[in-house]
Amino acid sequence: MSGKVWGSGVTAVESARRARLARMRDYNRSIRHQALAAYGARCECCGLTEEAFLTIDHIDGAAHRRYSQAPRAGTELYHWVRREDFPPGFRVMCWNCNNAVGHYGRCPHSDRAGAQRTTRKPRRSTRPAS
Repeated sequence: MSGKVWGSGVTAVESARRARLARMRDYNRSIRHQALAAYGARCECCGLTEEAFLTIDHIDGAAHRRYSQAPRAGTELYHWVRREDFPPGFRVMCWNCNNAVGHYGRCPHSDRAGAQRTTRKPRRSTRPAS
């Protein structure tokens, strides 16, 4: 079943779907902006403020029992921290610093004099000991 085609070759159903997705995208961006602002909107490691590169980080790692109810990442995390009134235990980091801390346990920026310590306990291996 095909809908009526509008002048641009897009059906009314497709046009409505695109409009709904645009509203959802704008709403999710506003929630993300609120979450970043609540936690300082600045990378705690390198000081970057470009919102496109910032993300929320679980200070003790996403697998920590403190965050058992919190989503690991993405839109769900931004909605959750807002719904929970921006609880402690989270911080703003840029993607690069967050990735370094998550994979290596520390960020190279933390080696600079006067840099804030941004480390995390190393992950426990799930592999059996050989």
